[in-house]
Amino acid sequence: MRALPEAWTYPAIQPLLFNMVVKSCLRYEICDGCEPDSSRAILKALPEWFGLPEALEEYVQKSREMKTIGCYFKEYMIGFLSLKKTSPKALEVYVMGILPQLHRMGIGRRLMHMAEQEAVTSAMQYLQVKTLSPKVQDSGYLKTYAFYESCGFCPLEVLPLWDEWNPCQLMVKYIAVKR
Repeated sequence: MRALPEAWTYPAIQPLLFNMVVKSCLRYEICDGCEPDSSRAILKALPEWFGLPEALEEYVQKSREMKTIGCYFKEYMIGFLSLKKTSPKALEVYVMGILPQLHRMGIGRRLMHMAEQEAVTSAMQYLQVKTLSPKVQDSGYLKTYAFYESCGFCPLEVLPLWDEWNPCQLMVKYIAVKR
């Protein structure tokens, strides 16, 4: 089937079984650049986060040149995270997307963990991410902000990068290995 059923026969257990099956079939891979058709399809499936066509295309094109961690179900990319070097000591989670029907299955957490490992391997000390400020009270971005906080990111400051109605919250995480 191409989509999950709307109603389950046994709604308490079938989604749990589905999650177990899907998780057991996932494969994660680090590559130098993200395949544009796959990243575009994922981001287009997330219009509440990537609804501006020009911005979406910029994420797609720039992530072609960045270290990317992809999550695959069989041969299909179902999620990805691209990393951008912003200084000699920091990497940024430039863009991250997971197909919406697979949210809340631990895929984002696994991608983030692999990003941290990649940052440590690259002798980085910080991982950073930019998201919409929680002051805006956008329900989707409040979940995104909570996810980043649960991954150990701390809010650093609100930057005037985008525009007045779209304030950018910079979040950072110290990831250097203590020696």
